[in-house]
Amino acid sequence: MAKKKQQMFNAEFLVLLDKIIRPTMLELYKWLTKKTMNGVSDASVKWNFTKFLIDENGKWFACYASPIKPTNDEIIYWIKGGK
Repeated sequence: MAKKKQQMFNAEFLVLLDKIIRPTMLELYKWLTKKTMNGVSDASVKWNFTKFLIDENGKWFACYASPIKPTNDEIIYWIKGGK
């Protein structure tokens, strides 16, 4: 399904999943949303298309809410290595 969404929206970024599937994804969801687990920040998923930036070492970097487009300048800068 994620691959279909990636094609449907012509996404040039990796779409990992389109919904949280419990209990399999529960630990990932907790890690993404709880500072006590990711060590950086609390984040909430209020709607579809919340974007999390995770670096190549698995470090949580940022979270962007649904209204922020994946083509946002800050996101593109980070992806290209501007961190």
